[in-house]
Amino acid sequence: MLGSVAASAFIHPPLQNDAASTPQMGWNTYNHYSCSPNESIVYSNAKALVDLDHEAQDAQTFASWNIDSLKYDNCYSDAASNYPDVNYAPSTSPEPRYANMSDALLQQNRTILFQICEWGISFPAQWAPSIGNSRRIGNDIILDWRTIFRIIDQAAPQADFAGQGTHFSLWAILKSPLIIGAALKDELTSINDASLDIPKQTDVISFNQDSLGESASLRKRWTEEAYENKSRELTLDLPDIGLQCASSLNNIWDDSTGQDVRTSYTATVAGHGTGILELQNTTASGIYSTAIFGSPSGTTTTFEPIYAITTSDKYALTVYFAESVSSTTIITVESSASNTTTSPKVPFSATQASTTTPLTAGSNTITIDSSLSISSIQVTAPNGTYYPSTIGHISPSGSAKATISATSSGSKYLAIDYIKNDVAFESSWGWGSNSRNLTVTVNSEDPVRLEVPLSGRHM
Repeated sequence: MLGSVAASAFIHPPLQNDAASTPQMGWNTYNHYSCSPNESIVYSNAKALVDLDHEAQDAQTFASWNIDSLKYDNCYSDAASNYPDVNYAPSTSPEPRYANMSDALLQQNRTILFQICEWGISFPAQWAPSIGNSRRIGNDIILDWRTIFRIIDQAAPQADFAGQGTHFSLWAILKSPLIIGAALKDELTSINDASLDIPKQTDVISFNQDSLGESASLRKRWTEEAYENKSRELTLDLPDIGLQCASSLNNIWDDSTGQDVRTSYTATVAGHGTGILELQNTTASGIYSTAIFGSPSGTTTTFEPIYAITTSDKYALTVYFAESVSSTTIITVESSASNTTTSPKVPFSATQASTTTPLTAGSNTITIDSSLSISSIQVTAPNGTYYPSTIGHISPSGSAKATISATSSGSKYLAIDYIKNDVAFESSWGWGSNSRNLTVTVNSEDPVRLEVPLSGRHM
């Protein structure tokens, strides 16, 4: 709690100059041409921007905006040496240099969007929002798939500060400025239609530009048992993201839809690909309405699929009736995880009944025998056990052991907090990933390797 209070003291309100109420979009020379652009390159690419069938729309938009943008890079000139010497591990924060430019821009008689291009070493998420409209979180992306992971690992702890389509999709949902870095057209090359279709995906753009302004956050990520570079089916268990069902689903890149999605959704995703799902009319996890999940037959109602994150006989079950009970009665509850039943008593005038029920990790069914009409049930996982032990300074060849006593047999869910801040900087040009690996073995079973991003999220 003290750590949270201390951290919040360094967070400043965002710059208010109306230049970037939504993330900036446009084109920039640096990503493709690096430090060697020229007038011909800028002209041909600028012309290509208005040659993509949006001339009238773009002209009207530019006229209504009446703004320019400055991307302030500085290439890591060091304040400690009074500039312009480069130092990739500066002892002095570059914040004052950016603040000076921010102040200068604010004195002008036109609004200018200010992009702070600091490479994430001094954690600009803490100071950049108050002086700039957008900020950089890491150093350059390079033409290699592994750098997508490196940058996402660096973005993971900053979410609260705001295959085909994967790069574009992740940048969009992280509320990053969408700046085209590819060559649109010059004397040697021009962008192809397949590449152009990606940044023209209007649904993905809408996630980036929505007025809510909330960034995506990391909820769960599996590594080796789910990491394969090939087209295959992937399943999302909705309770893992706090949902139980959705009346409709839109798979953006697959261009498909679904109705009445219950508990999980499975789709084929290409190697290096990404699935972006838009869910509507959702229900919170643990809530199972009879209309969606129930199958009545006489006095019994069977609910399925019931999701359980871990195996336990202590799941809390609350049964909600359509109307209050006119006289004391007894209902019978049976779970697919056990042959035993429970029979909670429902007192006069009650509108609900509670009991515990066993569930196994994965999909289950619950059958309730009741003369009373049931509107819904709610299933709540038992509280876990917290072990306040800290292990530190484990070498690459080292190991540590812990004994955890299970209260029942079956699959269990183990949560680990891995605290690290190893920012890949010079190593980012090679295999630096902003992550560390942790291998866990339980009861002499096959080891499981976790890839942990920069700290800031519960794994």
